[in-house]
Amino acid sequence: MLLKPWSYFGLCRNVLVSVLLGLVACEPVPGTVILQDDFEQAGAAVPRPPEISSESAHSGSFSYKVALASAYGPSWQATWDAAGQPKKLRVKAWLNLPGNRQKTAVVVEVSRNGATRYWRTLSVNEVVKRFHQWELVWKTFVLPRDMGPDDTIKVYLWQAGERQILYVDDWTIEKVAP
Repeated sequence: MLLKPWSYFGLCRNVLVSVLLGLVACEPVPGTVILQDDFEQAGAAVPRPPEISSESAHSGSFSYKVALASAYGPSWQATWDAAGQPKKLRVKAWLNLPGNRQKTAVVVEVSRNGATRYWRTLSVNEVVKRFHQWELVWKTFVLPRDMGPDDTIKVYLWQAGERQILYVDDWTIEKVAP
């Protein structure tokens, strides 16, 4: 089931948008793309959400612009059950960063009854070494073994500390086989 993340306000409905990172020997399970967003649908909205930009895009005409005032970029969330009960998630995205001064991460967070029980990141600064151009980042995250059907999975892009304008495009979240 492929879910689109955008509402009018740029918030995600049932599924995620948030990036990327790390190498693990896992193969995508056929038919298990949870989220795939190139931001073209949001770019065609009238009025266009302010975080959707035509200034730079990896594919198509639009990308998600993380502004200076924003600590967070695209995000997605769903219950573990609604996401298809994944054991592992692979998050991928194309990023265009202005430099390496900001501390940017793709975060996968799991909560139960409002309490965070799992929080893992992909440090984008450790992966991206070329700036002012599009770079693919991705990581496979192994979720806790004792996930429950109502546990909430969140995936998001986070800028800690100094912030810079950056662009995100072609965001994908996949369920992967062990």
